[in-house]
Amino acid sequence: MDHLWEDITDDEDFLELVHHVLHPRAPQVYRDRPDHFNIWNDTEFKARFRLEKQVVRFIIDELSEQISSVTDRNQAVTPTEMVCTALRFLATGSFYKLLEISGASINQQPAEKYIWF
Repeated sequence: MDHLWEDITDDEDFLELVHHVLHPRAPQVYRDRPDHFNIWNDTEFKARFRLEKQVVRFIIDELSEQISSVTDRNQAVTPTEMVCTALRFLATGSFYKLLEISGASINQQPAEKYIWF
């Protein structure tokens, strides 16, 4: 903690240090995202996404280069998760069902950007 005092040059820096000491950040929690191809049998998968697994895999293969993230930082959403999220929305018409399939690991605002019209 002594090294923090060396970098303080003015009152603003001191107040920032006090703020960090009094209000530490909560640790980030990353939940495991479900693998829909393995947790659902063929009938359950089709009931949830309205398409068979082979069709969804084909869609993912066709789109993965265009929709994949350029980084893995911050637990980037994979093309498989993006396609499953979009298909689940199209199958149900509900954002709340999206939160259910993602294990609540994709919040509503970012989930909206995976839906293409």
